[in-house]
Amino acid sequence: MTINLLMLSSVYYGGIISWVKQVSHALRSVGCKVRILQIANKTKITQDVEDGGFVHYSFTYDDMMRVEGQKIIVAHQKDYAGLINLAIMSGIPIVVHDSNELRLIKQVDLSDANVVVVREAMKQAIPHATYIPQAFQRMYPDLTEPNERYLRGVCLSRIAGYKNVPLILDANRLVAEHERVAVVSRDGVGMGWFQLTQKYPELTERKLKIDGTILSNVFARRADFVVNLTVYPAPDGGGEAAEYAVLEGIDAGAVIIVHRGWLKQGGELIEGVNCLAVDTAAELADLLRTQTRDLHPIRKAAYRLLDRHAPEIIGQKWKAYFNAEVF
Repeated sequence: MTINLLMLSSVYYGGIISWVKQVSHALRSVGCKVRILQIANKTKITQDVEDGGFVHYSFTYDDMMRVEGQKIIVAHQKDYAGLINLAIMSGIPIVVHDSNELRLIKQVDLSDANVVVVREAMKQAIPHATYIPQAFQRMYPDLTEPNERYLRGVCLSRIAGYKNVPLILDANRLVAEHERVAVVSRDGVGMGWFQLTQKYPELTERKLKIDGTILSNVFARRADFVVNLTVYPAPDGGGEAAEYAVLEGIDAGAVIIVHRGWLKQGGELIEGVNCLAVDTAAELADLLRTQTRDLHPIRKAAYRLLDRHAPEIIGQKWKAYFNAEVF
């Protein structure tokens, strides 16, 4: 079975790219052939970009529609709303990742579309959608601990309003330097970074920003905590370990700190069981400064969350989905 992952978007960083790579690996792990096709003004088959074993092809929309195999839209932008609607009307399914993305593509009519969501809470907005959890290939499957964790905490989130990075920076100002959370930006030198450094010049002074190509979970491997305070607008958010920064942190053996606004009853993440949670900068500062209890039970419980996101399990769910549908 050949699966074409269609990117009707010019995005080249962030969670969408992580998701595309992870689901590509999951599909390959169950015997599928996968192509990643990104929209462009000109098809450039001879200039493939190799990225960790994944090949991105630049394709025009018309050429995308001509390729053989199953197709699904996995990344989209409002700039391509017209083409997305055309693809949906032709029967091609679409993945909607979160409520923020849903807001950005409000020009797209999903009422009769074949939709897949990767967060169960999103079915509140799209009741007819199929839910398939995010895939995650572990980097540290042997559960061995590093020789030293020399960072108190690390934030792997890119700079965006709903990521609540300023709350982390405010907490940093309340604790000693060795207790601070290292903010590792995935945004390169985007506008969000420049705006943030106007209020928090210590970001550039401490030189914590790295190039986005460096593996972020290497940092998590050296930190006691991974702090991810993302809270998506309703109906999304809530309970799931479906942020890649969270999954990477768990895999690296760090203890996860999330915003309580992310938790929900019956969700994967449970405060005090497999994660810690805060509401305010002061509360985060207290945790960074005073947390001395044995965190191994929390770490061990969090490891079990990774099993349901294993590539082979998610790959089989996707394979069953494609086998059940004819596009």
